[in-house]
Amino acid sequence: MFSRTPILRLFLIVNLLLVVALLGSNFIPLPKSSENALATSGDDDIENLLAERKGDVDEAKARPLFHESRRPPTTRVASKPAAPVKKKAEFAYRLVGIVGSAKSSRSAYLQDSRTQETVVVKAGHVLGDWKIERVDANLILVFGPDGEKTLELASGGR
Repeated sequence: MFSRTPILRLFLIVNLLLVVALLGSNFIPLPKSSENALATSGDDDIENLLAERKGDVDEAKARPLFHESRRPPTTRVASKPAAPVKKKAEFAYRLVGIVGSAKSSRSAYLQDSRTQETVVVKAGHVLGDWKIERVDANLILVFGPDGEKTLELASGGR
């Protein structure tokens, strides 16, 4: 009855398993589900997933990856320049980074050389007596009591 060749034996076993699988589906019916039940269940799952991930996004925003202390840089609110100061005001910031593209508004990261505090500014913001006039891909232009000043990104990662 059984064939002596291994290939025929394997073929017979595969056919028997196929017949059992096909006949088994008639005796063990699969659960029925309506399309509406799936749609509402899927919406709830998506809402739950979004609610879970919102906390992750908020945490990531609170701890920026590319900032030395992993704390968000302090942002100063743009204000009107104070009354003119008689002494010469020096721009005490250095440009440490620029984020953004030409299509979106660029932000410049400036570091105060006295306090090492990082400030994020955009074109139009005011820092003391200095106004950020333009933020380009690798430089910013500021106007103040000393006139126009251009700050360029340092090459070589300094």
